[in-house]
Amino acid sequence: TEIVTGGGNINIGDIKSRTEVSTGGGNISIGNIGGNVEVSTAGGIISVGKVTGNAELSTAGGNINLEGASGKVEVSTAGGNINLKNISGSVDGNTAGGNIVVELNSNITGNCELNTGGGDISLTLPADAKVGIDANVYVGKNVPESEANKFIKSDFEEATVNFTKGGFNKKFLVNGGGSIIELNTASGKIKINKK
Repeated sequence: TEIVTGGGNINIGDIKSRTEVSTGGGNISIGNIGGNVEVSTAGGIISVGKVTGNAELSTAGGNINLEGASGKVEVSTAGGNINLKNISGSVDGNTAGGNIVVELNSNITGNCELNTGGGDISLTLPADAKVGIDANVYVGKNVPESEANKFIKSDFEEATVNFTKGGFNKKFLVNGGGSIIELNTASGKIKINKK
C-alpha cells in the first residue's frame, strides 16, 4: 500500500501488508500494520499502532507515537517528542529538541540508540532484560561531580560512573548484558525504569 498527499492529514485503519505513507505537511494516523512501514511528513504528528516488522517514521517537526514493533525501528523528528511502546526489535531514535520515552520488551533483538539535543530520555525495561546500557549527559563545565548524579537516575545498579568536565556517563550491565542501548542527551536528564 502506498499513499502520498501534498499537504493534508492521513487517517488509515489496520493494514495487512507493507505500507508507505507520506504527506507534505499533515498529520498521519495508522492502525496496526502487518508488515514493514515507512511514514514521513514534512511537519505533522505521526501515530502508528502495532507493526509486525520494521518501522521507519520521520517528521520535520511533530511528535511520533508507535504502539509496538517486532523489527527494526528508526524514528526521527526535528523538534517533537518520541513515544515508543512494546518494542521487541532494535531502536534508532533521534530528536533535535524533544523528549524520548521508550518501553522495551525483554526479548529485544538488536542494539538501540536514543539521541535528543534538548530533551529528557525515559527508558523502561523488564526486570529480566539482558542488556548493556551506556547513558551520556552533557552537563556543562560548571556542574560539580556531586550534582551530576541527578542527571542519570536508574532502577538498575550502575557498573561504572565517569565524570569529565562537561560530560557525565553511567554504564549498566543488566542481567549479565546483551544488546547495547546507548542513551545521549545534550541538556536533559535520563531515567531508566524497571517494569
